[in-house]
Amino acid sequence: MKGYMNVGRVTDTVRMLEALRHQDDSSSHPDHVTYTTVISAFVKAGSMDRARRVLAEMTRVGVPANRITYNILLKGYCQQLQIDQAKELLREMADDAGIEPDVVSYNILIDGCILVDDSAGALGFFNEMRTRGLAPTKISYTTLMKAFALSGQPKLANKVFDEMLNDPRNGVSEEAKKIIQRIKDNGFHPDVATYGSLANGIALARKPGEALLLWNEVKERCRVKKEGETSDPSDPPTLKPDEGL
Repeated sequence: MKGYMNVGRVTDTVRMLEALRHQDDSSSHPDHVTYTTVISAFVKAGSMDRARRVLAEMTRVGVPANRITYNILLKGYCQQLQIDQAKELLREMADDAGIEPDVVSYNILIDGCILVDDSAGALGFFNEMRTRGLAPTKISYTTLMKAFALSGQPKLANKVFDEMLNDPRNGVSEEAKKIIQRIKDNGFHPDVATYGSLANGIALARKPGEALLLWNEVKERCRVKKEGETSDPSDPPTLKPDEGL
């Protein structure tokens, strides 16, 4: 069944489920893994209504879904930009099925908010995750940074970056540096605080080569143009570093 699912053969995946249903040996009847595989096939094909019907059937026949099943459905709704349905499924998951969402669940929802350009929604899920006592992962932080960077809010992205650096479980990461690059690509330029965060992260990671590259970039930003030297409108503004940087 997984083989059929992986290559997108949804009809064959469902046919296997039907075959298992009609086995005389009850131990061969579909279990939660079987149903979750079928749900994955429908999600991969973009057939969210059919995927939800399989979830309803699991409840009807007494085969409990687990967190993995719900996370697959959550991701499917987010990929289809159906964030309201994802939110409703999250509620059903916790209230009706009694399954607490995990960090993976919230990371999926935060990323889904990015797809619909909803940075406020991404922050809401990030805060809700922490309210539930779930510690953010590097993926949580960098996904939220991406939400703010893509929505043209570099200062908020910088605040999230600072918080990630102060989290003892995390350090500067390649993902975080990519987010800073996205800030630049969107026409914004790192300020003193952003450079300071990067410098602190590089120092904690003990990467002198990266420190030198960052210092060269800062020096270029500090350079005052000579009299008569032409300026390009796309050039970043002159930087005035503080003592800390």
